[in-house]
Amino acid sequence: MEIELNNKIANLMEVEPSVLVNDKILDEIEAWDSVTMLGLVVVLSDYLGEPVNPGEVGQFETFGDIVLFISKKKYIG
Repeated sequence: MEIELNNKIANLMEVEPSVLVNDKILDEIEAWDSVTMLGLVVVLSDYLGEPVNPGEVGQFETFGDIVLFISKKKYIG
């Protein structure tokens, strides 16, 4: 994941970027709530250049799920 995007997500979740490793469980992040999820929808939509379904973001359980989602959308289409 690009450093700038990782930093935006870390800022949104109010954690240091180093906390965001693939196996990090999102529910363990204090700021992970519905408002943060909607913020992530906006960040991902801006990054990908296409709308992101909030329902998909609501299914993320780990940071790795976010990384996988971005990889699939960006590189597979």
